[in-house]
Amino acid sequence: MRKILFLFLVSYTTMLFAQTPSPKGRAATKRELEIAKIDYELEAGVVTEFLRKCNTKIGSSLKSGESLHSLEYFSYSQKLGRWEKYRWFIADTGFSRKWLKQVKDLVAYMCKTQVYLDAEKFNKRTKTAQYKKAVEYFNVAYERFVKLLKKPVKVSSKLQRKAKLNKVVWQKAMRKKYKIKEKPNMADF
Repeated sequence: MRKILFLFLVSYTTMLFAQTPSPKGRAATKRELEIAKIDYELEAGVVTEFLRKCNTKIGSSLKSGESLHSLEYFSYSQKLGRWEKYRWFIADTGFSRKWLKQVKDLVAYMCKTQVYLDAEKFNKRTKTAQYKKAVEYFNVAYERFVKLLKKPVKVSSKLQRKAKLNKVVWQKAMRKKYKIKEKPNMADF
């Protein structure tokens, strides 16, 4: 009887502790968000790695015959859209904003086409000429996407230098406005 009571007590306590919510992290203050916004820097490697990852996922899904969900295409295009609107994109990466817009537009087009293809698959209308044409358009868009990724368009070094200088001036002005000390160097740690 004691063993059963002990086992019941142990299982009850583990179940009780498993259901307790985990402690929530501290929310960032407005000042911390402003500091993060001022110190944010987007690297060219991050952009190229993200686009390479997108390319491999889309390519592997096309080869396997299982299409990616349209939400993945949507999330890719949203992230590219945020980078396109990022004020210092040229200064940080050196890539052309026009090139990034073309890449984003292709991914958005693939998203819309995938929504249409999924709807047609659901309605079992995969034999129609319209469906086959949409598949062909999707493949052409993917080929253009790959072609754009092979040769990313960079801006001139003069334009990038000027953008970097403008960013530094803006950062100094914002640090002065919000009374923020200079950005700490990693060597100080």
